[in-house]
Order: sequence, then C-alpha cells, then structure tokens
Amino acid sequence: MMQEQRIDVVCGVIVSTDGRVYSCKRPTGVHLAGSWEFPGGKVEYGESLRDALRRELHEELGVRAVVGHLVHTVEWTDGERRITLHAFRCEIGNQPIVLREHDDARWVNESEARRLSWAPADIPILDQLFSPCLSESYVCPETIMQEMSRRG
Repeated sequence: MMQEQRIDVVCGVIVSTDGRVYSCKRPTGVHLAGSWEFPGGKVEYGESLRDALRRELHEELGVRAVVGHLVHTVEWTDGERRITLHAFRCEIGNQPIVLREHDDARWVNESEARRLSWAPADIPILDQLFSPCLSESYVCPETIMQEMSRRG
C-alpha cells in the first residue's frame, strides 16, 4: 500500500471594488484542463502559505499581491494525493494583470461564476465567498483570534 502524498496549495480570492471575482481557466495539457479556478499553486518546501501565494500570483499574473485573511480551507483527495487548498483574500489594486499560465481569465459576478465549470476543490471556496456571512461587516475568525491574543 502506497502512502498518500500530502500537498499544500494556496489560491488568491481577488475581488474587484464592484464585487466581481477574478477567475482563471486551467490550460490545455494539465490536470483538470479547461476548469476554472482561483489563481495560485503549490507551496514549496520552507515557504509560508502567504509567501507561496505572493510568489504564485507574481508568477501567474505578474502582480504583487497583498495577502489578507484566510477565506476557506478545503481538503481534497485526488487519487494518491491529499491536497489541502488554502484560499486567502488578496488585494492587487489597479496593477495590470498578465496571464502567464492560464488559457483565459475573467472578472465574474456570482451568477456568471456559477455558470463556469470550476475545479472541484474550488467550488466550496466559491460557495463560501458568496455566502451572506462574508458581507462587509464580516470579521474572520483569524482576526478575532489575533485580537484575543493581544488582549492577553
């Protein structure tokens, strides 16, 4: 029996000022080609999740992202690999985006996003993103824990 390979993957949830999300289409010739996903990739040995995401967004989109709070974590098994996908909110300001690895990309609202064929691990992130609890007044659990630890 082979031991399951464990892989940490990060993705960036980039939201425009009008509430649209940036989505990328996986290129031809790769696993899940043609599926839509949030941009990102594998965490390299010794990298923090946020550092990996900054690197991946620069490599894939040519942007320098500010990585914000954790939106969702998804556990996914793909054959003999166990993938943990960590999704973070990211800000890129008005930087131009250059597609370096994907076949296509779009800014989509919720109804447009729901019509795309998403990679299975990204669907729970999409659902979380468009849930009512992520309104402007939402405070993520990570922020609450940081505040509690500062207070003693």
